[in-house]
Amino acid sequence: MVEDTGGAFRIFRTHKTEPQRSWPDPSGRFSQIILPGFHIPLGENRSLALTRSPASHLAHFAPDIVLIAGFGPAMWLAHKWCRARNIPYIVRFDGWAASDGAFKNPIRRKMRRDILAHAHAGIAAGTPGADWFIDHGVAADQVSIIPIAPSFHPPSNLPASTSRPHDLLWCGRPTDAKGFDHFLILAAKLWQSGVVKSIAIAGIGPADFKTVQAKINQAGIGEITTLIPAVPADQLAPIYGRAKLFCLPSRSDAYGVAVIDAISCQTVSLASDQTGCAHDMLVPGETMLPLPSSLAGYDAWVNAATKLLSTPDYYAHHLARQTAAITGNDPENIARQTLVACQKVLLMRA
Repeated sequence: MVEDTGGAFRIFRTHKTEPQRSWPDPSGRFSQIILPGFHIPLGENRSLALTRSPASHLAHFAPDIVLIAGFGPAMWLAHKWCRARNIPYIVRFDGWAASDGAFKNPIRRKMRRDILAHAHAGIAAGTPGADWFIDHGVAADQVSIIPIAPSFHPPSNLPASTSRPHDLLWCGRPTDAKGFDHFLILAAKLWQSGVVKSIAIAGIGPADFKTVQAKINQAGIGEITTLIPAVPADQLAPIYGRAKLFCLPSRSDAYGVAVIDAISCQTVSLASDQTGCAHDMLVPGETMLPLPSSLAGYDAWVNAATKLLSTPDYYAHHLARQTAAITGNDPENIARQTLVACQKVLLMRA
């Protein structure tokens, strides 16, 4: 879109591949520069990139506006370059209050504070993120909500929910942070109550297979559970498309792309209120629930899943509602909204 209006677009990256996902290295149609450096593992498939400054590349490209995605060292150096040259910049951040724990380090906290203090606008992925920007001093009229697209292009020939072999689906890393322990307890309760007869657990790496199988057996659901290895993003749609209900009782998920992936495959999602996109896509008390902290908490999840799986009209109502909620989560719309946010900042400075 930028090129169509006579402009130019360039991407500066701190990672060759996206550390949060198993996406392939994208070639892309735009000029991309990977900043040389090294990465410090932070756990949970995250890493901190310590790279060379992007300053020389920014100077060579001479942008009118810069989009800064996150608060790492390279982003802090980019914001310093922008400030020194009076170049406006917008911060794109998918996190919110639930992800603030990553900034307990005083150095990173200072970098974040500096970047936000001089930002000309903020782009959040959802309502919790927009509130987070405002709480951190960005003016409300300078905060845009621009969602994230699914990990793949959903197929058009998806089976109806009544023809899907799996009642319940987990798709993601089997970690406590993602709520895998909660999922196993919930799955066992649904199996014991007769609501669920088939479960799929997908996204399991080779190193985790034995551990996950042992946990499944311990939960008493080994005989009804199918383990599916981790696959590239373009192979996820058939996995979601074979399940009726996707469940993500995550303890902390800045956005929760898996929720969007599931909905795009006509699979109803049930997620915790610690999942960023749930606040915009799901219904509190029905498909978005607090994390279970007691037996009563698990009962609420069991009741919600039972009603969805046992009441066709209720399931169809939530499927239609969730499908409508992600109509704007497509790459073209996201690109258009991002361009509008940039144009708004540039017009205010004209």
